[in-house]
Amino acid sequence: MIDQDSHTLKRIVNKDDGRQRKDVKSLEKEIDSLIWETVCERKCQETPLLKKDLLQMILEEAMDHFTSKEASRHFIVDRGGCSPWEWGERTPLKT
Repeated sequence: MIDQDSHTLKRIVNKDDGRQRKDVKSLEKEIDSLIWETVCERKCQETPLLKKDLLQMILEEAMDHFTSKEASRHFIVDRGGCSPWEWGERTPLKT
């Protein structure tokens, strides 16, 4: 009986873990979407050189260094979702 109960408990825990992973993936996609939406809105704005913020600099850097749209989008979303001091732990720019 105890063995059966522990097996049932393990199944419930594993099911919850799977659901949590799906929830996390869903949230990550939503965050990436929101970051990219903000980037697209920002691309339409003309910003004077002295008034650029961090997002604008990330956007320009990505456009200058990547040839494929997918690579630049990944770079922008990745950088836009973290703070500058975390950048060293992310994929470095290749020139």
